[in-house]
Amino acid sequence: MKTISSDKSLVKWQQNINGSNITQVDENFLRENFIAAFGQLAEFAAVEGPKASFIDAWHSICSISCDALVDKLAQICRDRECIDKVVNKFRGNMGEIMAEKVFELFGIQWDIMPGTYDTVDPQN
Repeated sequence: MKTISSDKSLVKWQQNINGSNITQVDENFLRENFIAAFGQLAEFAAVEGPKASFIDAWHSICSISCDALVDKLAQICRDRECIDKVVNKFRGNMGEIMAEKVFELFGIQWDIMPGTYDTVDPQN
């Protein structure tokens, strides 16, 4: 998946900084947050099955993940505006990663050829 494996991987700090001016952070600072969020989504799918409400689960998991990120960022930054910038970008990047996977898995049903989904430039 381009969104997580390219040089501009959306899980790297540089693609989530969002003008927050939070510096001196390792590029993998958010990796565990992304893994936890998508792990929770996988657990939901395994337990609830195909008839469960994906939208409800997605909203809940995004909210839980973003709250956890606020707590994590609060340990290194006291400026809530800067924290919110990163959290908003994180939420959007989670959506972009999910979109790529959905199009990869189900795109053919929507006349999208597998492998043709092109990600947005994470710096814009």
